[in-house]
Parts: sequence; structure tokens; C-alpha cells
Amino acid sequence: MSCPEIGLQNVKNIFINLSQKGHNLMDSKQKITKLYSLAFKQKVISELEGGKLTRSEARKLYGISGGSTLNAWLKKLGKKIFIK
Repeated sequence: MSCPEIGLQNVKNIFINLSQKGHNLMDSKQKITKLYSLAFKQKVISELEGGKLTRSEARKLYGISGGSTLNAWLKKLGKKIFIK
């Protein structure tokens, strides 16, 4: 069973139709959940624990938006020497 291609024009029409009905498709309050691989998390933790990056630098460099994200990774995967 395959999914038929609906085409760009049809997608545009769907967006216009929903917009006209009052749906805000670009709501800035929508939460975006990012998923990170275990290897990526371990790399970031290694750089934090090794003193190569601060938490702020790591968040900016890798685009990690939530401040508690790094804390959770450190608590779960870190060597327990970095959490304060």
C-alpha cells in the first residue's frame, strides 16, 4: 500500500483553507521536541566533563534549547562529577 503524492499545490491549498478557517499553523507557542542520539549526548557530556565547553557554550554550539536538557543528560549518563 502506497501513499499517493498530493503535490505542492494541494498542500498550499490545504494551508490556505485551514488559515481561512482561523487555524494558526505557525503558532509560536508550539513546543518543538528534538531527539538526540545517545552518541551525540555522550559526545556533549564528554566535552562538558573534560572542561572543553561550559554548559552555555555547549547549548549555543549544538543548538540545545532547554537548560534542563544538559542537566538531565549529565545526571543520567555523566560521571557524576559535574552536577552541582
